[in-house]
Amino acid sequence: MNIHDFRAKVDALVREAPADALPAAIGELARGQAELEARNRQPKPTANGRRPPREVDQHYTAIEVAELLAVKKSWVYAHADEFGAVRLSEGCVRFPVSMVNRIVKRSTTGG
Repeated sequence: MNIHDFRAKVDALVREAPADALPAAIGELARGQAELEARNRQPKPTANGRRPPREVDQHYTAIEVAELLAVKKSWVYAHADEFGAVRLSEGCVRFPVSMVNRIVKRSTTGG
């Protein structure tokens, strides 16, 4: 599927979402965005088609997590431990992509 077909499908789904389902649809879009961003951050396949091994998890900034969840940055910091935050120094916190994606998925699926 090319990007134009993908965009057309997303646009159609957005237009057709019933009004009473908009909050859930927004959550699903956030979950989908988080998954796409995580995939985009993964190492790209090499010439032989294999992905190089991942040595460390990728990390989001507090601003990125806040944007993904549509919350304030202060809320992200207040819940940093729930996200498995890594404190690099005072005022410098990073959030593992894998943990954020799990939480986003759990919050949008109700489980």
